Amino acid sequence: MHRTARGTSLRRIGAALLAVPAIACAGGKHREPTVLAKVPERVVILPFNVATAMPAELKADSPAVWTALETYLRSQGSQLKTLAFPTARMLWAASVKEAQAEPNETRRGAAVGRAFVAKLKPYAEFDAVIFPSLFIQRAALSGTQATWDGTEQTLEINTGVHGAPVPPDAAIEGAAPAASLHVVVLDPQGEQIQESQAGIALLVSARVSYDPVSAPSYSFVPRKDPFADPAVLRDAVARALAPFISAPSAGEHRPSRRDRDRR
Repeated sequence: MHRTARGTSLRRIGAALLAVPAIACAGGKHREPTVLAKVPERVVILPFNVATAMPAELKADSPAVWTALETYLRSQGSQLKTLAFPTARMLWAASVKEAQAEPNETRRGAAVGRAFVAKLKPYAEFDAVIFPSLFIQRAALSGTQATWDGTEQTLEINTGVHGAPVPPDAAIEGAAPAASLHVVVLDPQGEQIQESQAGIALLVSARVSYDPVSAPSYSFVPRKDPFADPAVLRDAVARALAPFISAPSAGEHRPSRRDRDRR
C-alpha cells in the first residue's frame, strides 16, 4: 500500500514539473551544465515561500513580483521550469524529514537542499534551482528616507489639501514595514550557490496631522498598490539575483536557446 502511494506521488511530481509559460522548451537532452553568456540556461524556479509562510499582506501583490522574476530571468537567456506549490511543498517537507538523519545540526540545512534537488533530478535536467520568498522587513526611517536590504526609498506623505510640503529632514523616526525578496540558489548537486535579499517597496505611506500648538504628527497608512511600478520590481529582482546572474551591460544581448539554435 505504501509503495503504491509513493509511486503515485512520484508520478505527480513528474507531471507537475512544468515549463513556465512563454519559455521555449529545450530540444534534446544535455548531460552537462549549459551556460549562455555566464547565465545558467536551465533553471527550476520554485513558487514563492515554499519553506516559510508568506505574510498575508503580500499575497495579493505577489503575482506582480513573480512576473517580474520570470521576465527578468527569461530576458537573461534562462529557460525556466516550475512546480505547483503543493508539490513543491510536499518535496520540501519530505526533504526536511530526510535531513533529520544528519547528526550535525549545522549541516542539516545543506542536507535539505541536497535532498530536495535529488528528488527533482529524475524529472528534469537543470543547472540551478531558485527558492524565492517574499517577506516583510523593517525599513529604518531618517526623515522621509527609508532604507532596508540595500534599498532606499522616499516615504510618500499625504499632507492634506492645505498642508505644507514636508522637508526631507522632517522629524520622522522609527521603522516602516517594507517588502523584500529573499533568494536561495542551489546548484545541480543541491549545494548553495547564493543566498541574498533585496528590498522591493515600502508598504505604507505617511499621513501628517497638524496641531496649532504642537509639531506635526505622522501616522502610517497602507499604500494602495506598492508593486505597481515594473521598474521598481525589476530592479529588486536584479539585485536579489546578483551576482549569480549579473545584469547585462548596456547594449549587451543574451540570446535565448531559440536564438542560439537559429544560428
